[in-house]
Amino acid sequence: MRNGPRRTERLIRLVGPDEVDTGRQLAGAQVFLEFTARIHDVQEPQALCISPELQGCGPISALFTSHRGAWFDPKLSERKRFFIDHVANFVEIVVSDLYFPIGPETTDDKDVYPVQYVVEARCCGVTASTVPMHRPKAAWKRLMVVDPYKISFQDARLFLPLRPGAWFSELPHQRPAVELRVLCREQSEPITMNFKEFLGGGRAVPRQAPDFVPVFHGRFSLDEMVVDHTKDNRRVGLNPVDELEATYNLTTGESSVTDKACEVLLSATLRDRDYVLLHGAAKQELGQSRGVICVGDKVTLQVEEPQVYPRSALDFRHRMLPGEYKPEFAVRRGASALAPVALREPALQHEYHDSRLSSVPGAPPFRQGFIPKAAEDVVPYRYVLPKSEADFLREGRAGQFWRVMEDLSAKYLTERSAPQRADSGIASLGSGRPPQKDLIII
Repeated sequence: MRNGPRRTERLIRLVGPDEVDTGRQLAGAQVFLEFTARIHDVQEPQALCISPELQGCGPISALFTSHRGAWFDPKLSERKRFFIDHVANFVEIVVSDLYFPIGPETTDDKDVYPVQYVVEARCCGVTASTVPMHRPKAAWKRLMVVDPYKISFQDARLFLPLRPGAWFSELPHQRPAVELRVLCREQSEPITMNFKEFLGGGRAVPRQAPDFVPVFHGRFSLDEMVVDHTKDNRRVGLNPVDELEATYNLTTGESSVTDKACEVLLSATLRDRDYVLLHGAAKQELGQSRGVICVGDKVTLQVEEPQVYPRSALDFRHRMLPGEYKPEFAVRRGASALAPVALREPALQHEYHDSRLSSVPGAPPFRQGFIPKAAEDVVPYRYVLPKSEADFLREGRAGQFWRVMEDLSAKYLTERSAPQRADSGIASLGSGRPPQKDLIII
């Protein structure tokens, strides 16, 4: 189209929902549409409102049309199970655990970083994935009950929209299916930089983390499923990527996996878009989609701040660090070594309640304190280390779970004794890596 208004007319043939328009049969109805369009330059494009359905963004429940008849299923209509006000236009997948094939355990070498894994689901061109979790190392078993062959996602919920017309075909190979993949990457040490360097105004440093690479893949069909009828606790097997893709039947439990396959414990349910819309307005759960980022949206970045030892005694008091100030630990300008920074005791009642220190046997009673107005950049308070990485993320604890476990494991090997009391459970996370924190474990 050139600049200026344009007008066109179209006559569209309409057939029944269980028929295919081949151009030979008589049309059940016809609709006459008249279009008028005009192309011109926009002065302020950011001030215009664009439909999420037009650009494929916005709420996940607005990706496709709102007409439920587009998800008509002829197979279900024969059994009188299709209801126009309750159709299967979404699939809900709840990922519980990931089981690895039996083999050599992960290494105890402290110089080898743990590996992150995600479970990715794809259906009808839309992809959703869980929050990355680290596979427990064998050395972590000395601190808590973990299984090196298992990652617990604790019911991470994923929603995948089904495209209009997905249920139209009655052929099994053309019915909707969910592709599952397990991807991994080795945890890398990020480079410390200030805000100016982060924006690209400083020295040239690599800012891109290693990409996730697929290691297992497979698929399962959604055929013979009914809306809101959950296929609960299914162990879906996935073959390695160098082998043929595994298939799984949720109804019969039949699968085509090899002895090198991993297993994903999940539950699958067909949902209506109203359920997804209402569930998305509730409290966000671990692994649930936080929404789609559109062009022009403002986001908040979650970054890791290196805990550097104060340079003066005044800064030491303003940050409310416990103990006495040690000038030999102060980091000078240009120095690369980072001294350990201890966590403070909970000063307020809500901090003590959130830390769960009262659950530690023999813990001292709570002493009410206060945070002065002159305090700046106050260090976090101590807390009881959760028993899993999923709980660590859900509770929003300070630090990173894999750093805590690595440094506590190194301290345990050094002392050759497991922590027994609340005081002996304090571990200094030094190692010259941020963040440097002291944590308590049960």
